[in-house]
Amino acid sequence: MNEEIVFGLKNSEFLLHYQPIFSLKSGDMIGAEALIRWNHPTYGLISPERFLHVAEKTGLIVDIGEYVFRDAMKQRKIWDELGFKKFRITLNLSLREMQVDKLIKKLDKLFVEYAVDPLDFNLDITEKDAMANIDKTATDFKLFKDLGLYLSLDHFGAGYSSIKYLQILP
Repeated sequence: MNEEIVFGLKNSEFLLHYQPIFSLKSGDMIGAEALIRWNHPTYGLISPERFLHVAEKTGLIVDIGEYVFRDAMKQRKIWDELGFKKFRITLNLSLREMQVDKLIKKLDKLFVEYAVDPLDFNLDITEKDAMANIDKTATDFKLFKDLGLYLSLDHFGAGYSSIKYLQILP
């Protein structure tokens, strides 16, 4: 499957679907979560559960992550140009394979290229990934925050953290 993922990336077979996020209080749409799908030429739409674990193990998660960032920024730019109401786009991020210092430079360049505001993006990181190396996570989170991104922990309370560790994170 590793070679198929590489082929899929080269042939732009991946796409993002945007799941709206609504305020329960007002009923207004306040955001959207970008969810990746693989539009495989033979098998059709493939959910991330079928390919992301392979991408994590092989390091291809970095390439997929870059694709997601670029595509989400393109979409944000389109919505901005169409005059859509501002809302934050949430992107799921795996910290396991990320070299965040390099990623920050790429993101900064993409924000300039697409002329979109980092404040329009939220990075959603699983609690398990965040707690795997709390010192590195704290450093990475600071870099993301300094760039202007919002951060959230997904699957919080699944048993990987304590309040003590969470207080370390910016």
